[in-house]
Amino acid sequence: MMLIPFEIGPGEYNVFVILEAENLARMKDNDPAQVDLWKLPEKWNEMKLRTIIISSPNESDIAKACKMMNAGHPGMEYLSRGFAFKPEHGDSDLPYSRAAK
Repeated sequence: MMLIPFEIGPGEYNVFVILEAENLARMKDNDPAQVDLWKLPEKWNEMKLRTIIISSPNESDIAKACKMMNAGHPGMEYLSRGFAFKPEHGDSDLPYSRAAK
């Protein structure tokens, strides 16, 4: 699992979570994935977490995104290129609710 925190405004950040094949295989066996924010550098602990974005790209896409990020380009934009949620166009997710009984 890879975590990529990024600042979205003064004192706020999002975390991009990349689940890899091994993570998904474990989750299929009912082994939940965990995101321990306390493991991030202190800078992030001083800020407010706004959103957690979860993705499960294939290994080729992960490798390409890592190369892009190492070169200073927005690899997360590449990994989220299929994102259907478009807040800049007024899109809004429905509120969270409990699962149906």
